[in-house]
Amino acid sequence: SGGNYSQEDQKRLMRAGELMSKYRKLKDRMGVSDFVQKIVDEIAYIPFLLSTENGTQKALNIYKLLDQIASFEKTGVKTLGDLVEQLDTIQNGNVKEGQAQASSEEDDVVTITTVHGSKGLQFPVVFLPDLEASFPHSSDNFKYDSKKGIGFRISKQQSTEYDPLFWLLRAQDKRKNLAERRRLFYVAMTRAKDHLFFVGARESKKDGLKSPKKRTWLEYLFETVGIENSEDSTTVEFAGLNFPIKIDLPEVEPYRSLSEEKGYSKVIEYTEENIAPIMKESKPVSITPTKLLKYLKCSWKYALEELHGIEEPELKKEKEDSKDILATGKLFGRVAHKLFSEMDYQATNDDSLIDEVISAEGVRGNKAGEFRTELQDIAARFRETELFKDVLSLDGSEVKREEDFFIEFQSVLIEGTIDLICNSEGKRTLIDYKTDDFTQNDIETKVERYKPQLMLYAKAVKNITGEYPDRTLLYFTKTNEFKEISVSDESILQVEKHLLDLFEDYKKNDFKKNADACGSCGYYKEYCDGV
Repeated sequence: SGGNYSQEDQKRLMRAGELMSKYRKLKDRMGVSDFVQKIVDEIAYIPFLLSTENGTQKALNIYKLLDQIASFEKTGVKTLGDLVEQLDTIQNGNVKEGQAQASSEEDDVVTITTVHGSKGLQFPVVFLPDLEASFPHSSDNFKYDSKKGIGFRISKQQSTEYDPLFWLLRAQDKRKNLAERRRLFYVAMTRAKDHLFFVGARESKKDGLKSPKKRTWLEYLFETVGIENSEDSTTVEFAGLNFPIKIDLPEVEPYRSLSEEKGYSKVIEYTEENIAPIMKESKPVSITPTKLLKYLKCSWKYALEELHGIEEPELKKEKEDSKDILATGKLFGRVAHKLFSEMDYQATNDDSLIDEVISAEGVRGNKAGEFRTELQDIAARFRETELFKDVLSLDGSEVKREEDFFIEFQSVLIEGTIDLICNSEGKRTLIDYKTDDFTQNDIETKVERYKPQLMLYAKAVKNITGEYPDRTLLYFTKTNEFKEISVSDESILQVEKHLLDLFEDYKKNDFKKNADACGSCGYYKEYCDGV
């Protein structure tokens, strides 16, 4: 019973239960850092955080936590229990951990920061821009000093008068601010390890360039170092050292209008053609057989959904009920798989089980009746197949259903769920159910499409048992047909090649569009113009 929960909440609770069950099975098969990383990826926690207030900092904190867990592993933290103990120790010791930094001085990135924010850091190359900007000046109407008192600026109709104390306190603030500005300039300059670029603009005049504006860092630089307007290079002595300085004075006006040069449109055009998402890893952390099929059908679609996290829009077709048909097909597939996973092979019929699985998925009304009729027909026909009579229904048969597997290939976790594995009389049979609605003429196309998925299942069985299945079967419920897939080392190598192709495209961020897939793709026209 769903109690007071809505159908949507019931589905969410069921999904949460499924994930918890899955993670319980997985927790002892993976390193603790990989395990936590997998959960973060699967529940799309980072995209969720980025959608919240201060999301970037929150996401960076999670990445920092993942890095710390990886470092804990090197010191003996091997299980979730070990990790909890480690975190408890840190918490009980009142150890304060700072926020994650967006980047460090060792990162091969361009960092934009304030002078205050750069204190304590150094970089190979530093640019100090906008040096011609005037220092901010105070427009306060009064000045206060704890020892001297308060001075006021008094506005009249034609002029502004100041009392003597205001003049004194104002001059005092100017001296303090100028000294602080010079200290900041020193901090900014000393951030550079190898090269330091001063960037500023001066107005032109007939016989050259005007001197820098007053109360600017550029003026302070010229006065302190002793740079002359006409020089293009010089060597100055400063703090007992000789510094070579090259001066580049461009002939163009420093603030030429970009709109006149159509600069904005050029920048936008270049960005659209060349921008690419920042890839955190050179390979996906994990992949499933279903994701591989998606990649093989259209790698561009795979990238949109799996890498960028863009949910596929519903298909827009001429018939208003087409969306409902698509949703109904997915729902029926879930119900049918649940029926097969819980079917009692010794029972005479499946009516009560069918009612249970339909209710569990929240199917009601006329749709429930339609599902019931079709599921009863599918179950009855399945019980009449030779495989059911000769293998599954035998007392000595060992049957595993909804068997989760986790194998590693090229440092990437491959995970999935095999519908059915049966051991009978020393023979191992692997079965995958397909509830697709298609015509008889399309069946061979379907078989070819699903082959890579079955190859990964067979590879998983061999990794676990040491041998490939004796039989690997696709069972199409609509047509009540079994199609046997031939498994060999060569066919496994072919699916491994598909995986390597995916990894290479992932690394290069080079995903191709497949025009043949556009007709059944919800991204078409919304996020993709096709081929």
